[in-house]
Amino acid sequence: MKIIIATKGLTFNQNSLNDSGLGGSESALICLEKELKKLGHIVQVFCHTTQDSEYCDLSTLNDQECDIFIISRYFELSLLPVIRNKTIFWCHDTPDIKYNDFYKNADLIVVLSEFQKRLYEKLTNKPIVVIGHGCDYSDVQTSFNDRKNNYVFMSRPERGLETLLFDIWPDILKHNKDARLNICGYVSYNKNTIDEINSIQNVTYLGQLNKPKLYELLTN
Repeated sequence: MKIIIATKGLTFNQNSLNDSGLGGSESALICLEKELKKLGHIVQVFCHTTQDSEYCDLSTLNDQECDIFIISRYFELSLLPVIRNKTIFWCHDTPDIKYNDFYKNADLIVVLSEFQKRLYEKLTNKPIVVIGHGCDYSDVQTSFNDRKNNYVFMSRPERGLETLLFDIWPDILKHNKDARLNICGYVSYNKNTIDEINSIQNVTYLGQLNKPKLYELLTN
C-alpha cells in the first residue's frame, strides 16, 4: 500500500530526532513513517524539509497518487489535487474553528485522547478513533532515577512558560527550596528571554535538545 503523510509547520527531515530539537507532532510523524515502512508499506513524507532530505518538499505534493493520504494538523492540505482512496486527518490539537469546513474532506479522523474525541464529535459525524502518541524506548540509554526535585519545561514558550515562571515557580520554591527547573524546547528563544530565564532562582535554559539528550535530561 502506498501512503503519503503531509504536514506544514517546522522544517525537518528523517534525521531530525537525533540532529536537533523537534516538536511532538513532527517527532510522531517521523516514527510513524518508520513503523509503516517496517510493515511493508511504501511511504512518502511531504513537508518543509532540507536539501539533503529523503523527505519530499511540500511544494511537490500536487498530483501525487496514493492509497491513503494522512494529513497531520494542517487540514487545508486536503484541498490539494492528491489522487487518493482514503484521507485521514491526524489531529494533534483541540479543534480550530478555521478547520470546521474541512472535516467533510476526511474519511477518518485520528485524535490522541478521549478528551479530544469528545470535542471533535461535536463538529463532525466522521468516524473518529483514539491513537495516542507512542514512545520509542530504544532511544532511552539510561535508567530512570527517582529525582523529586527536577522539573522540566520542554514546549513552546507561549504554552504557559510565563505563567510557570512568575506564578507557579515561586510557589514551588516556597515548599521546596531545592527544586530546579530546566527549560528546553524546539524553537529558538531570543537573548533577552534567555537572560531573563537564567536570572530566576534555580532555573536554567538548556536550549534545543535532540531526543537522546532530552531523554537523558528526563531520566537523570
